[in-house]
Amino acid sequence: MSMKQVTADSTPLMVKTASYGGDEVRLVTDALIERELRGASLLDVDGLIQHIFPYDSLPFDLDDVFDRIKQSGNLYLDGQWIHAGESSDSDSDTSGNEEQSSEARAAEFFNSVIQEIEVASGISTEWRWSGAWASTPLPPTKPCQRKPDLVLKHKDLQEEQATWEDPRSAGELKANAKPENVKDAERGLAEDARLIFGHQPNRRYVVGLVLAGDELEMCLYDRCGVIGETSFNINLCPKRFLWVLGSIVFGDDTALGYDPTINLKSDPPTIMVKGKSYEILEVVHIGAVIRGRGTVCFRVTRGGEKFIIKDSWADTSRLFNEAALLKEAGDVPGLARWFEDEELDIGGKSDTTGARRSILEGLADYPYAQDYEKLEIRIHRRIVLKDCGTPIQNFASRRELVGGLIDVILAHRALHDEKKIIHRDISLRNIMLQDNGSPPGKRPGLLIDLDYSVKIDRLFTADTTNHRTGTLPYMAIDILTAKQSVEHKAYHDLESFFYVLCWICTVMAGPGLPRRFELEESELRQWFQYIKFNTVGLHKDNSLRDDASFNALLSEFHPYFDAIRPCARQLRDLFLSQTIKKNPASSAPVYDSVLDVLRHTRDALPEEEPRSVLEIKDPWPQIKANKRKATQEKKPARPPRRSQRQDVDTSPLKLAMKRRRDMQQVEARGEGSQTKKSRQESS
Repeated sequence: MSMKQVTADSTPLMVKTASYGGDEVRLVTDALIERELRGASLLDVDGLIQHIFPYDSLPFDLDDVFDRIKQSGNLYLDGQWIHAGESSDSDSDTSGNEEQSSEARAAEFFNSVIQEIEVASGISTEWRWSGAWASTPLPPTKPCQRKPDLVLKHKDLQEEQATWEDPRSAGELKANAKPENVKDAERGLAEDARLIFGHQPNRRYVVGLVLAGDELEMCLYDRCGVIGETSFNINLCPKRFLWVLGSIVFGDDTALGYDPTINLKSDPPTIMVKGKSYEILEVVHIGAVIRGRGTVCFRVTRGGEKFIIKDSWADTSRLFNEAALLKEAGDVPGLARWFEDEELDIGGKSDTTGARRSILEGLADYPYAQDYEKLEIRIHRRIVLKDCGTPIQNFASRRELVGGLIDVILAHRALHDEKKIIHRDISLRNIMLQDNGSPPGKRPGLLIDLDYSVKIDRLFTADTTNHRTGTLPYMAIDILTAKQSVEHKAYHDLESFFYVLCWICTVMAGPGLPRRFELEESELRQWFQYIKFNTVGLHKDNSLRDDASFNALLSEFHPYFDAIRPCARQLRDLFLSQTIKKNPASSAPVYDSVLDVLRHTRDALPEEEPRSVLEIKDPWPQIKANKRKATQEKKPARPPRRSQRQDVDTSPLKLAMKRRRDMQQVEARGEGSQTKKSRQESS
């Protein structure tokens, strides 16, 4: 499954950042955060605290608590919070106390306030703030190494046990409220939120804090971007500070963005659809993005049957929704089939991003009013699918790989010709091998994800069709280089199938074997750089048209795929002669030609012993590491404060996710790297 789309108008014009692979998280860069939140940062909103955490929802009497704190004189004295304002830039050295960092002091101050609330109100909370990861990355550290200044965690959770699956909230600190400092802290908090989304499949939104000097800002991140309360001085507005801190620490889980229909603490963990409980067997996919569909896929069981549940946030402005298209598609062979779906209600209200921004409708002269008017509204949807599968990169043999592509192209054709539906997002994440009981080497292909599909018999206009739709490395050249809205045709998707094949042959060394090689020196590097789409299209066009460039691309195929090189060359020639810059009247001849090439290739491939399912591990952790290095996304590491220790947890789902991470790391370490000589030959 995939998430972020390359779209226009109501949807951010972006790449699908989470769809390159992996079920954990990509390293978040400043550039990616800026792109993701461009036009979606609605800050300086007066009244947001009341809107998200209504005053009457506080579990304690605010006036009584503040009166007690003033009387004690331990925390608030002469109009000033004691210990407040001692935060500092996280990159700077600790001053005044070498044994305790500024983050640790800030966490101690927050926790002292929490304890005063507990004593004054007679209630207790299981949450406490920690500054333990300000200079030591919060695990898992691969491929991410993020060091949040403050983390709100369970008070009984040992620091060496904590992971990104645990924070309820996060905070970023700065020594003062200079604009550049506040912006940097907001960017860091966005990275924290993105990682929380990428590790907590039950999060609808994330609330975090920025404390810059004495100025406090509360930000809420959801699948539509960020909305933030106007910052205020905690010394001048002490009860407001108590309101914010108390709501985040003492508030109920639903108010903090947790999904009450997903229970990860039960044994077994469960998820609800239309009032029915499904047992969660595995989190198949979770992407670390803020703005976008935020798709999370669960492998579940109910009544002895296995299903896939797709949880996502759909843009309400789209003419076609995935559930309706799946129902219309029916039982197209090779297409994941619809079972049931629902639009979620939380607390008796439709769960939408618009509900959290409705406060803006009444604000006069709001500085970001134009951004608000253009912003999409996303609704929380859940679809249950009958068919389960494993990603195409988990093929057991070359014949199974090519055969799986043939199957999904046949499904794509039936969907197009018979149901008048075009997919429009062919990518590595949307091609699976079906889990139907067939042995490894014989599993049929399975096409998934109609979230960006449309009916081909609709009236095409620039207003109803996005300029570009797809996943960047696999997008057709004509879609990338189009200067205006262009209708997405079936032959564009067929070209994307070709790029998926090239990608697999380059980044894999065989069934379940990720390849270690210098991706930054590869021809593929130009296919996924975060630059102008037209530039990416021109690079890709040159890779195909220029014989030297294409030969270099083929030379990068791993030797295991030597027998597929002639197939790639034939497909390249086919698309150059029939589709790219040709705009054919019909896609039928292209379907026939592509299928003929693939069938001939499959039948000519030598027999091989397929690898067992147990031997095939998810190869994406190593592939992601190569891609991160290629795009130079790694940020300079801060000096470690303590050694990183193994993360452990006791909940059933977290133990399963940990075991899978461990197996991925073992598999990645077992694969050798490409020699320097072969890298030089590739370039």
